[in-house]
Amino acid sequence: MEPLTGLDASFLYLETPEAPLHVSTLMVCDPSTAPVPVTYEALQRFMEQKARTTPVFRKRLVEVPLRLYYPVWIDDPNFDIIHHVRHAVVPQPGDEKALGQLVGRLTHGTMDRRYPLWEVWLIEGLKDGRIAILGKMHHALVDGVTGAGMMVSLFDMQPRPVPDELPPKPKGDPIPTEAELLAYAGRELAKQPRKFAKVLRQSIENYMHLLDRRERFDDDLASVERGVARSVPATHFNRRVGPKRNLAFARLSLNDVKAVKKATGTTVNDVVLAVCGGALRNWLARKDDLPDEPLIASCPVSVHGKRKNARGSNQVSALRCTLATHIADPLERLREINKETLRAKEELDAIGADLLAEWAEVVSPHAFNLGVRLYSSTAMSENVLAHNVIISNVPGPRFPLYLAGAQIEAIYPIGPIFAGCGLNITLFSYRDNIDFGFFTDPDLCPDIWDLADEVQTAFADLQRAAGIDDKPSTAPAKRTTKSASKKKATATRRAGGRQKTAKTSATARAAKAPVTSAVKQKETASGASASKTAKKTSSRLGADPLAGLKRTSD
Repeated sequence: MEPLTGLDASFLYLETPEAPLHVSTLMVCDPSTAPVPVTYEALQRFMEQKARTTPVFRKRLVEVPLRLYYPVWIDDPNFDIIHHVRHAVVPQPGDEKALGQLVGRLTHGTMDRRYPLWEVWLIEGLKDGRIAILGKMHHALVDGVTGAGMMVSLFDMQPRPVPDELPPKPKGDPIPTEAELLAYAGRELAKQPRKFAKVLRQSIENYMHLLDRRERFDDDLASVERGVARSVPATHFNRRVGPKRNLAFARLSLNDVKAVKKATGTTVNDVVLAVCGGALRNWLARKDDLPDEPLIASCPVSVHGKRKNARGSNQVSALRCTLATHIADPLERLREINKETLRAKEELDAIGADLLAEWAEVVSPHAFNLGVRLYSSTAMSENVLAHNVIISNVPGPRFPLYLAGAQIEAIYPIGPIFAGCGLNITLFSYRDNIDFGFFTDPDLCPDIWDLADEVQTAFADLQRAAGIDDKPSTAPAKRTTKSASKKKATATRRAGGRQKTAKTSATARAAKAPVTSAVKQKETASGASASKTAKKTSSRLGADPLAGLKRTSD
């Protein structure tokens, strides 16, 4: 048996019926490239073959009696593919909105913990004969990087047929007895006082290091504290979440994003955060719900390769970043995000990227449960906000991929939402594009597609402000047709944006700040970390699923 880490287990205890904590990936595919039709039976056989050769797909939870300690993983001796591969049809007219609504229904609710915590859905009925594949995996099993590794392990780099013959079925592990589980819990609980003392000492040392760093940069102290300790304004999506879900999509050209990055001396992450900030600003302003204070995003950060003796699926920390939605000028918004994101990274380095994981090791499962239920079931989730929105950027491959022979045209990531934070924006770079997934509770955001449509507008405004031609270098993704009134409103808003940014555009090149040496060093280190992570993940999966992946979040 394999013990869960405290951080992995926390996603089990943080989960509620209204806020399930699985992460999902929606892949829109062209089945015409497959040597044989991609049917439910073919997909089931394909996933059976993958599950037999990739142990992570057979991991099943076993709880410790009385929840005295974290659960353990075992290789399920009773694994049956019938519990994991399913089929659905998109209602007419089979467009993107219908697909998003269907995905919302398929992703709501928690998964059955008696089985390995993943599902794959074959979705048919899309326009133009396309199909979609929806993959769901619990956050206790994966984070962004390991989830990408698991999904990529399913893919081929050429259209191969589904194999007729299956490899031998693994025997699996014996199910631990209660006595074995209690003995395991007793051994681990005996270590807790020593673990707690170590984490407390480390926390104090890191805090003193943080204060020392702030004193050495005394001139920036006030602005750093303003950025990191800034209060979180309330919006209509920062309320209690219900069980319903909806998904909307958007797409940008990766080359166009990199052109803005290069022209402004920032990073890809800064650019996409600025685009998200601009889209949210336009959307909220139209609804008369734009706060005076800037929205705050929580941005998960991979720490794969940065922790000593790290184990477990989730190697993640988080940055708390401004989206500068109080700034009308797109270029100034980008600069503010770049400046404060760099400071947030310095703060995280000083505090310690692994501190969150270390504290998770010493928190009782019962304390997790009690705290989450108290927060989500009371007004605390509306009045005590940690952030407004979660924004995550996951790197993907630049080459085409195939699943069961069907070429993947787009990959839309789907991250979970929480009490008090009813909007998740997750990005995935694939081939020459960055695909956005906007996931929400439709009772909080019934017009989520309007927000997704603002991505193109916000990016075009940023391109013009940076002095770059806003003509896309690649054809944009197919979009649903806007009504005449929305087109008119968008045209009016963009005209106003041109007036506001005319002066900035004229001096944009002169005002561009070069990338600082600190940013360059972080980009170099991040690239090396990504390479190490790819090797470790591919080794764990028993294949080379991350070959060719390139980090785009820097």
